[in-house]
Amino acid sequence: MLVQPSMKQKQAFKDGESARAAKDYLLRRCQTKEDEYVQRGAMTDQAFAMAISKFRFNDEVTLDIELRNFSRLCIETLTDEQWLKLRTAIRVRRKKENSNLVSIDISSDAHQVLKHISNLLGPEVSLSQAILELARNYRR
Repeated sequence: MLVQPSMKQKQAFKDGESARAAKDYLLRRCQTKEDEYVQRGAMTDQAFAMAISKFRFNDEVTLDIELRNFSRLCIETLTDEQWLKLRTAIRVRRKKENSNLVSIDISSDAHQVLKHISNLLGPEVSLSQAILELARNYRR
């Protein structure tokens, strides 16, 4: 019998910054129409998004209560796989905030075109470098 390694237990959010990052990520995920995001419990994507959008995490007096309630809602609603992706998204956001990088949303078609262009330019060329190369070649 194959035993799967157990996932680290889901833990409550400890600060407003992480909770805000989680809220932003979850709202984006619930708004994509590719498939239903919420898979557990009786909530729909719309109901989950509405419930988490009410949290503000900006009042020091109520922050602990909001963090507990938000954490409980996320723990009860998200699958283990979704929880791992959420925690990864929070780490990525922190890393980006500590660097001079910015994020943009582009369509999957545009992403594929940029990947193709970067591959044409070289195996180690990043998407950012491909965009800069396009800008150099198409300046007026």
